[in-house]
Amino acid sequence: MNRPDDSFSDFETGTFEQLQRSFTDIQLINQTHTHQLYRAKRFGRWYLLKALQPEHRDSAVHQQMLLKEMEILMRLQHPGIVGCLGIERLRLPSSEEEAECIVMEYIDGINLKEWLASSPHRTSREGAEIVSQLLSALAYLHATGITHRDLKPSNVMLTRNGNFVKIIDFSLADTDTHTILKHPSGTAQYMSPEQKTASTPDVRNDIYSLGVIMKELPLADFWHRITEHCLLPIDQRYASIEELQDDIDRCKRRADRRRWMIPLAVLVLVLLAGAASIYKLDADKRAMYLQLNRIPIAKEQGLKLLEKKINATGLNHHTDTLTAWRYLDHRINEKILDANAFCYDYVEEQLTDFNDTEREEILMTLLDRWQAWHDTIVHRVKPLIP
Repeated sequence: MNRPDDSFSDFETGTFEQLQRSFTDIQLINQTHTHQLYRAKRFGRWYLLKALQPEHRDSAVHQQMLLKEMEILMRLQHPGIVGCLGIERLRLPSSEEEAECIVMEYIDGINLKEWLASSPHRTSREGAEIVSQLLSALAYLHATGITHRDLKPSNVMLTRNGNFVKIIDFSLADTDTHTILKHPSGTAQYMSPEQKTASTPDVRNDIYSLGVIMKELPLADFWHRITEHCLLPIDQRYASIEELQDDIDRCKRRADRRRWMIPLAVLVLVLLAGAASIYKLDADKRAMYLQLNRIPIAKEQGLKLLEKKINATGLNHHTDTLTAWRYLDHRINEKILDANAFCYDYVEEQLTDFNDTEREEILMTLLDRWQAWHDTIVHRVKPLIP
């Protein structure tokens, strides 16, 4: 049996210069009282290594805290939460001995505190987008039974590519399933009042911290009431992220309605103003028409009223019977004179805004009509008058 070609074997098992199996380029990038953070490269990709400070590496309590953080992170898979690959023993530049390190994704970006300080003119849309992503991550986190307990701007990363939110630092995170290290913890400025004395984790602790963060973000006016609700005593605070999200949605709908109602109201006012202008223009035209045609109009109205008065006498319908003496209406003269008197009454009582010359002209028109009617009646009756 022939042995495999040695060159092929070397190709299978050899390492490429740019893709190292072990961590290289390990650099200390940050440290706290209890932890050190390193950036390191493996297989051409950057990772974040989190280790205890040398003086705490032999402490069982701190070792359990590191292990608890790794266990919590390994349970989480969400785009808004830092990813974890596990825990490894590595030799770090600061120590000759190996140390336990949590291996996490390296986030190329800045934290929210730096983001706020980098530009004082952030928009409310940017602030609302950050809150939206935080709510999504926290809703997922709480659904898994985990409370972060140290939510603050420095623990919220924003990626350089797209400003995507990543919640980091779960060293104080806790669940009901963990029985170790149950003690009050957090950052004073962002910690809820009850968290300073109680050790039992509660999702409302994170909601309070989120409210403090929201106060620092550029947000529209309607967010003020929501923020204040997050900061109420625990029994009055939002009970869950879902309840908080529902209230945000309601406030957004109201704000949206107000936003489109204002231009609508302006449009209505403009239309009403236009309609009023048109109406005024029409009214002016009508007034001008009436002024220019006041005499013909007065004559026309007077003639119509006189015609009604004449028809009311009934004489027009009985001119045939008036020729017969036995049918002669004994009130003929009275009715004729009433129609004549109407002409004078109309001019004197209804044309008070006309001058004497105009009234005289109108009166003559009415009397001419009355005279024509009078002549017709008298002509039919005259042969019977002795």
